[in-house]
Amino acid sequence: MHEVGLKVTNAWGSLILPGHLYYALQREKCAKSVWMDMSQLILLFGREQFFVSGTPDKVSDYAKLFMLQVGVSAATFAKERRRGAKMAVEDFSRAGARFLTTRASIHKSLQDWYHRNANRMNWTVESINEILLRAESKGKNQGKRTITSVDQESRISPVGVLTSLVMAMQSEVHELAFGYLAMHQMSWRILRAMRTECEPYLKETYGPNFTLKEWELPFMIGYILPSDDDESMDMLRIAGKVLDKMNRGYTTILGMCWMWRFSGVNYEFSEEQDQVFQAYIDAQESLGDDGSDTE
Repeated sequence: MHEVGLKVTNAWGSLILPGHLYYALQREKCAKSVWMDMSQLILLFGREQFFVSGTPDKVSDYAKLFMLQVGVSAATFAKERRRGAKMAVEDFSRAGARFLTTRASIHKSLQDWYHRNANRMNWTVESINEILLRAESKGKNQGKRTITSVDQESRISPVGVLTSLVMAMQSEVHELAFGYLAMHQMSWRILRAMRTECEPYLKETYGPNFTLKEWELPFMIGYILPSDDDESMDMLRIAGKVLDKMNRGYTTILGMCWMWRFSGVNYEFSEEQDQVFQAYIDAQESLGDDGSDTE
């Protein structure tokens, strides 16, 4: 589900693109709610994957960095926005959009070797040590969360190597167990609600013929985010109110619910957290019974 979840959500842009909106809402204090799933996702993958040129430090950066993320130059976006037009295929750069990529390098190495039958290897101290060293090197280059390391001398022994492997794999558990598709489902509901509330303002700003198709919902964020320090934040405030309104029960922790459930870690829940988790499980079972809500 980890690999499928990333492919589906990257294809729709349903997680990484709303991350830009959430960051702006929090920074400008336009929302009181905490979207815990989004905060956890940014922690798992790092801000560098969400913001290709660094996090925005002023209002005029919000839309610009969003468009760089989806593969459109800021100049092109500004021109089309002034004309009240939507992005066309030719507006996208050859570099394309930037997506979330796995940081679970140990898992990916083992998956390639054993699941995909590629570059098969024998389990030896040397081969396992090679995987660990490669993962550590890649993690440092990406600013990856710290993996508890074992000194080179300890790794010489089989026990030391296996200990290092266990610790490295354990650090990847949360990414592998996170409920990407569950978060996608709720993110899409939030985007739909934002379209309903923001559409009158979008038509007023960009013309009466301005419409958004279902697949364009994540790209709507580029029109909600202010592109200039002097631009009105009315739509950003509306989006914040929508998030606050929908932040009830289990809505903003769906991905984390799955992470708690499948990670194998013995979490200690408060009574309130336990009720939230059970409410989500009950809702999922109910949806499964009637076959509705396929987003």
